[in-house]
Amino acid sequence: MTLAYAAEAPPTDAASFSALEIMFHASPVVQLTLLILIGLSVMTWAVIFFKWGTIKRCATSTDDFLETFWSGKSMDHIYTEAKKFSGSAVAKVFQSGYVELQRLMERERQRKPEGGTAADLLRTPPESSITNLERAVSRASRSELMRLERSF
Repeated sequence: MTLAYAAEAPPTDAASFSALEIMFHASPVVQLTLLILIGLSVMTWAVIFFKWGTIKRCATSTDDFLETFWSGKSMDHIYTEAKKFSGSAVAKVFQSGYVELQRLMERERQRKPEGGTAADLLRTPPESSITNLERAVSRASRSELMRLERSF
């Protein structure tokens, strides 16, 4: 018993067939396999272009945010402006770090007596506060990386 992978071909020279003719004369199993491959190829290209667009939008938004960040204005102003850059992963990481820093500064203000000076508030925070800030920024970075990786 022999297995045939193509339907019977007309009795012409095999070298004269084009690729389309070969596909049309192939068996239904071969044609189904080719259709599945073509469909998966189209889906793959769609994912590639979607990811490319997502990364391009993120890069453009990040560049715009970095212009604002390096403008030399106050951190409060940068935080307010960062909300406009919803597609920027860097802006979201900055927002997370800023919120954590504000929380740590508020906690430090509550610990200080009423007579504390502005210089007391600007002193170097304790090591645990720095660790909390690093942890918040790291968590936001991982979250944004996961968002960019799965965004389809």
